[in-house]
Amino acid sequence: MALAGLLHHPARIVPITGSGTTEHLVQNCVADLITLTDAEWYSLLAVAVDLRSGAARNFDSLRSWTMRGLRDRVAVVTGGLGDLGYATAKRLVEEGCKVAILDLKSDEQNQAHAIGAAYWQVDIAQEQALKAAFGQIGERLGPCSILINTAALFLFKGVDASLEDFQRISSVNIAGTSLVTAAAVTQMKRAQGGSIVNFSSISGFIAQPQFATYTATKFAIRGLTKAWALDLAPFGIRVNSLCPGSIYTSAFVKRCEALGKHVLAEDAKESNLILLKRQGRPEEVASVAAFLASDEASYMTGADVLVDGGYTVV
Repeated sequence: MALAGLLHHPARIVPITGSGTTEHLVQNCVADLITLTDAEWYSLLAVAVDLRSGAARNFDSLRSWTMRGLRDRVAVVTGGLGDLGYATAKRLVEEGCKVAILDLKSDEQNQAHAIGAAYWQVDIAQEQALKAAFGQIGERLGPCSILINTAALFLFKGVDASLEDFQRISSVNIAGTSLVTAAAVTQMKRAQGGSIVNFSSISGFIAQPQFATYTATKFAIRGLTKAWALDLAPFGIRVNSLCPGSIYTSAFVKRCEALGKHVLAEDAKESNLILLKRQGRPEEVASVAAFLASDEASYMTGADVLVDGGYTVV
């Protein structure tokens, strides 16, 4: 094959200049392109970058090619106007997904449109509203095959938490997540497969002061993930949980300001507890969410994936 030398001996590559040389290469290779496997396409893209630069491979410009099984799939992201949800929605759009953002908040700034996503204002704790939204998503974009559950209520109480406190947070973090998943699974079964990524947290692994209400729901998300992975495997639906640690978000900044604490000082304090000595970025969490949603993670289900910079190691 004309491509064999490039694909199997990339170390021999040298920069190619001159249109004649490039044209000759294309003429020799074009007949072989239709026979390439996914792995060979990936190798060819790497080669193309080397040919152009003659140096390091810049995979950022090829990001949309790096996650198998995402292009043209319909992805629903709950809590999609929050920092982590929005970063995940943006990454999925970049990967070629048709993305629907669901959020309780009004999208007054047209954030969804800015990244090429559709938007539905809906409360995930309202079953009928969810069913209506998924019906519209199915008609407009097609059946959902990826669900990213990031929506959550942040209510931090300890042993003094009231029945109302537990009902409020459970109605969103547990019941709401379950309701939206049920709506998505109906479409995934019709699509003969799918991937669900539930956002838990390091709070689903460890105890933190005055976090009992939130911690209980994040442990529950991990339990639901494993139960659903078992129940949905026969339908080709994978379910995994993503567990972020300390991430520098607008919520972190607002919490510092509400408590009258200096943001930079609190960031340094939090970073000191982390093995990598910094808080994570929403984009770093989004990358893992995209991976779990993609065919790159096709043998993963029922797993808990920590994205915490090593916080829970020590």
